[in-house]
Amino acid sequence: MAKRGANEIGSCLYHHLRSEDCKSEHIFFYSDNCVGQNKNKFVFSLYLFCVLNIDKVKTITHMFLVKGHTQNEGDSVHACIEKEKNRLFKSGPIYVPAQWATVIRSARKRGTPYKVNEIDTKDIFDLKTLCAEMGENYVKNTENEKVIWKNVKIVKVSDDLVIVLKETVVMSLRSGGPGCVNSSEFKYGDPGDEKVKNTTFGRENGPGRRHPDVEEYQQTNETI
Repeated sequence: MAKRGANEIGSCLYHHLRSEDCKSEHIFFYSDNCVGQNKNKFVFSLYLFCVLNIDKVKTITHMFLVKGHTQNEGDSVHACIEKEKNRLFKSGPIYVPAQWATVIRSARKRGTPYKVNEIDTKDIFDLKTLCAEMGENYVKNTENEKVIWKNVKIVKVSDDLVIVLKETVVMSLRSGGPGCVNSSEFKYGDPGDEKVKNTTFGRENGPGRRHPDVEEYQQTNETI
């Protein structure tokens, strides 16, 4: 069975961005702040790879929901599948992973059934190798300040090799702009309270325009 780490999540995002279902030039994702799956340099490296190598994708913006308020449409899908699973378990167990596709497709009783894209080991990519190829600067922004990733709420990646980090902060009443801001002061506020920072993706001078082949990052040691 598959894991649910950055490699698996990122690979599914990559296949979606290349699919016909993805028609927009400017992509928006919403998720919680799970570091192991969503909020990490491996997925952000994949975003950069996609905007450089997929012609139709110009920008990718990932918005991270505020802690304690992360419930979204995806949770209702999970609940619907869980309900169908419990119903089917009453008539017998699930013996092979392929049966889960049927469970998911049959979970929604009204409207369009859920679409299931089944993938194999060859469809999972090693994003850690990709990240190392892109570079290792995920620590400081263009103002040489340390990036506190837990406080980042919006990440935007474009083909100019720059990642834009947006934090919403409470402005200091003292003159001179924002004061010393700690994690408890980060919250959504008025547009005027937005604090935007840039950081170069990858090496100190940027990763350059090398477009490595996707096949370089395919994995052979994980199953799904």
